[in-house]
Amino acid sequence: MRPRFSPVSLGTPLKSIEAGDFILTEAAYPPDIASRLAMEGLILEMLAFATRRTFQISDRREPRWLQDLCHEHFAEPISLMTLAQTVGIHPGHLARIFRKQHQCTVGEYVRRLRLEYAAQELVRTQKSLSAIALEAGFYDQSHFTNSFKAHMGVTPYEFRSAMGSTS
Repeated sequence: MRPRFSPVSLGTPLKSIEAGDFILTEAAYPPDIASRLAMEGLILEMLAFATRRTFQISDRREPRWLQDLCHEHFAEPISLMTLAQTVGIHPGHLARIFRKQHQCTVGEYVRRLRLEYAAQELVRTQKSLSAIALEAGFYDQSHFTNSFKAHMGVTPYEFRSAMGSTS
């Protein structure tokens, strides 16, 4: 005889193991009119549970692959669309998970990488500001100087003077 009620009450989401157990119970009895519908519903609920679980886990993880990609190509022109296509996810999802982890946009993160690289070059070398700006991925020295001053509070020249270049 088939059990009269499912192991959970109506409207309560099944855990995947409970749903799997219920499918096995359902399959053990001769099919009736509702069997196929019950099985389809349970399978869809298991898929929904697994999908929700996957997205919850992936949203908590730090997108390390994206960080590595940004670090490797920070000096190149990078767009969100290009990054999203490279890693195979939607640009909106990419922007959302990155911002959740880093409290900044991908663009702001890349700009910080460029400025950190430029600050290191200002201290380690005697390269011109325009050469450092181009190597770091800025369009020109003026763009570099404005970004550097906004981020560091001083111009690149003042920074280099204060830090004392070693070369």
